[in-house]
Amino acid sequence: MGAGSFYQVGLLMVPGMRFEPPDCLHSPYYPLRGPYSSIGRELIRQHLKEMELYGVGVLVASWWGPSWRKGSHDTQLVNTDKRLEQVIREIEETGSPVRVAFHLEPYEGRNKENVYEDLAYLTEKYMGSQALLRVNGRPVYYVYDSYKLPPGDWAQLLLRNDGPWNVRGTPKDGLFLGLWLDKDDGEQHILPAGFDGFYTYFSSDQVSYGSRVENWPLMQMWAVRKNKLFVPSVGPGYNDAKIRPWNKVSQRTRGDGGSLAWCRWIRRTT
Repeated sequence: MGAGSFYQVGLLMVPGMRFEPPDCLHSPYYPLRGPYSSIGRELIRQHLKEMELYGVGVLVASWWGPSWRKGSHDTQLVNTDKRLEQVIREIEETGSPVRVAFHLEPYEGRNKENVYEDLAYLTEKYMGSQALLRVNGRPVYYVYDSYKLPPGDWAQLLLRNDGPWNVRGTPKDGLFLGLWLDKDDGEQHILPAGFDGFYTYFSSDQVSYGSRVENWPLMQMWAVRKNKLFVPSVGPGYNDAKIRPWNKVSQRTRGDGGSLAWCRWIRRTT
């Protein structure tokens, strides 16, 4: 979305409640175009055009697992499997230059067996698509809350081995980015798990060690030494009060639609 695309609204939220547009939205920012459904074909095409206009080349799509698996849904009980399929189809049909990376979400019961099954499913369904972002021929996977699985479980998937869950060197292989949250996650999580790199997810510098810009030079030095890819996350403001009402210390304003906050991040990291 462009600068000025949202204005902020205030509503009393109850933890665990379901959000019901148009009066109650998941976000504290209200779209100038009004509430919309992410399954709307024309809306998806408009977003793709806006991304291209603003130089956004990659869409990282939230995915909560295949629709047939019990528990594969987000906190609003929405499964994103069909949404992902629709976005990829629209990119293919319109010829949009935007490419898709997968954001693997921590659905209930996620384990190494399910992750292997997920990768097999996504490989079979989408590996022939030109809409996917590929690095050295491999699709890109961001793994949110990757620390919730032990590094040893990830290693059975991501470190080349002869076991039944190994994906390295197979059609299921990809470029996998784990979440760096705490100070020692590099040595204790990213490295032993076999991730190709890491990202920080949060766009507020008060959420975690990994999200603080002052820590990024050290994290980048570590990444270079270990031959890992570092993907820092930035954004035009941050407000997750509707899903984490206790997290007010992490809020960052958008300024005039986000342009000031965005430029401030860019200046500090270039």
